[in-house]
Amino acid sequence: MTPGLTRLPWRAIACVLGSVVAFAYLVPVAGLVLAIAATAITSALASPTTTVVKAVLATAGITVACYLIFVVGLQLRLPLFGA
Repeated sequence: MTPGLTRLPWRAIACVLGSVVAFAYLVPVAGLVLAIAATAITSALASPTTTVVKAVLATAGITVACYLIFVVGLQLRLPLFGA
């Protein structure tokens, strides 16, 4: 363990790993926008100090930024809301 770390942050590990798995599953099923939103909200809630309001605001910002970067900017043809 890292010095000063008394126990493993299982909540953070589970949330981040779960968000990666959810993203891989949701992109072809639910589309890019919902997959990014689910990934961002799950990852944001990994920290015990993050409130739901902060997580929702961060999710909205990340989702819009990813849409603008990948769909508008790079012109990737990804399903936005399901296949």
